[in-house]
Amino acid sequence: MGNGMLSQEEIDALLNGTLGADNSTSEEPQSLEFSDMEKDAIGEISNISMGTAATTLSQLLGKKVEITTPVVNITTLEEISNEYPIPCVIVDVKYKAGIEGSNLLILSQRDGAVIVDLMMGGNGHPASPELSELAISGISEAMNQMMGSAATSMSTMFNSLVDITPPQLALINLNEKDDINKGLFSQTEELVSVSFRMVVEDVIDSSLIQVIPIPVAKGMVEKLLSSMGGAPSETQEESASARQPQPQ
Repeated sequence: MGNGMLSQEEIDALLNGTLGADNSTSEEPQSLEFSDMEKDAIGEISNISMGTAATTLSQLLGKKVEITTPVVNITTLEEISNEYPIPCVIVDVKYKAGIEGSNLLILSQRDGAVIVDLMMGGNGHPASPELSELAISGISEAMNQMMGSAATSMSTMFNSLVDITPPQLALINLNEKDDINKGLFSQTEELVSVSFRMVVEDVIDSSLIQVIPIPVAKGMVEKLLSSMGGAPSETQEESASARQPQPQ
């Protein structure tokens, strides 16, 4: 991703090339090709919005939360399940304004248990990784606040309102095909995977994965380009730098 910002050449290429060629009628199938420049744009959006979400999580937990620069890939749920087989908390985030569609966050069951333990005043070392209904409710509240702040950050980036419905949570085993198919995407559908390393002081050091359907990701890229189009690259970099959340 380089310095995390798209150059003016990349913006022009996206506006006039990949996205510009997608002015088909609604009856025609949308191309699911996702270029490297589009990956960079999604990485930029996720880096800033999830950075804001990490700041919110830090405030909820009373601990420093750090996430790495994201790694963006095109993948499927089947491939993710092979790499991330442990029981997971799946957070289904649906947009109700600004973006059409939804995306998923995937975190391990243990990370969810640690987050709830800290929210309840514990030391971040729960006796068991098992999640009760109360624990799932606590994670849901944390994710609602995190993704709400991420949506607010995206509103700033896109210069238009982005809002979400309260996230829906499920505890599933990604190795269980019946679990994967319950209200999620098909196993073989190509998706955009945005992976972060998430570190919460001395209690969490693991992966957080954002999964976005390609049409939804393309919509996000179009929103970003609409807000940035035509501005000098230095101005874009200064503007994004000002929006970048500062580490706790």
